[in-house]
Amino acid sequence: MCIRDSFYVSPKGPEAMLPVIEDVKALMKKYGIANKPLWNTETGWLIQNSKGLVKPWGPFRRVLTSSEARNYVARSYILSGAYGVERFYWYSWDNPGFGLAENNGKVLKPAAHAFEQVRTWLFGASIKTCQADTNGSWNCELDGNGAHRWIVWNARGISRFRPPVSWGVTRWTTLDGRTGRIAPDGTLAVNVSPEILEH
Repeated sequence: MCIRDSFYVSPKGPEAMLPVIEDVKALMKKYGIANKPLWNTETGWLIQNSKGLVKPWGPFRRVLTSSEARNYVARSYILSGAYGVERFYWYSWDNPGFGLAENNGKVLKPAAHAFEQVRTWLFGASIKTCQADTNGSWNCELDGNGAHRWIVWNARGISRFRPPVSWGVTRWTTLDGRTGRIAPDGTLAVNVSPEILEH
């Protein structure tokens, strides 16, 4: 048996799911079922498609650009894994408004590619910690086969981030696969798009 819920927070960003998740977990504890798996059976945001036909409606007052959708998908899966959601189902693959693909699922949107990149980052790893600093920069520590990596982003926009020396990281990789070295002064620019830091 599992506990199922839907964590829709549109028009807010993925970070807004966390208080909802914590409330559900508190109720699970209160009623003695905290040991049950927690599943998010449905979450999504409206995503613009190449024809520009998606319009806001009802509680979904915002339509994400391709770039925003890519970042929301990545952050949703990272944060859900970090906060104990064992399964996360995006709504949906080829829905005209919410889909990660269009043209009946044949053409992948950037959000679908972000899903694949994050799957690669998280596969075989556990998320040890995930927290935001006072500037809004998030860092999530991954532990997989003894190798430590960190995923970082800032939900507020561009910010300078200085990884602690103890991390020993030297390079970064973005959601679209670009790579680079951390600056000689030990800082890097982070933004709304997650990137992974490695040795």
